[in-house]
This record gives sequence, structure tokens and C-alpha cells, in this order.
Amino acid sequence: MGEESARNAVGELAFAPWTLITAGRFEEGLAIFDDAGTWWSLSSRVTRSIADTKPVLRSVFGVIKPVFTYDRPNGPTRGADCQAQ
Repeated sequence: MGEESARNAVGELAFAPWTLITAGRFEEGLAIFDDAGTWWSLSSRVTRSIADTKPVLRSVFGVIKPVFTYDRPNGPTRGADCQAQ
């Protein structure tokens, strides 16, 4: 795998939860996050466990329909436009 191909694969993996969440597949997206991991909040500067953060995200996603975007090498992509497997 070449350097560019590896970079693209890492980008796809990093954005996978947000792609699923944008597509309305919240539980599948949240399942990608390891419960043993941590979530750092930019606004509060507080680190919380992913396990403690998931219920908060579920509540927020129940109120709003989040749409995440990112720039792929071939141009910007909305998460809902890319169907994660």
C-alpha cells in the first residue's frame, strides 16, 4: 500500500463513525468508539470516558440531525453521501 493510499485509508477509518451518524445510523457509528477510550471536550477542556459520553451523544442526536463533512482527496464529501459498510 502506497503512502497516499495509506493516508486515504486512515482518513476513511477516522471519519467512519461520523459517516454512519450522518446517515442516521447512530448506534453503528457510536459502536465504533471504544468504551475504554476518552473524549476530550474543546469547550470545557474536560476529558470523559467514551462510555460516559455515548449517552450524551445519543440524547443530542435524538434532538438534532447531525451532518458531518470532510474533504477527501477527490473533493468534499457529506457523510450521508458515502455509505459505510
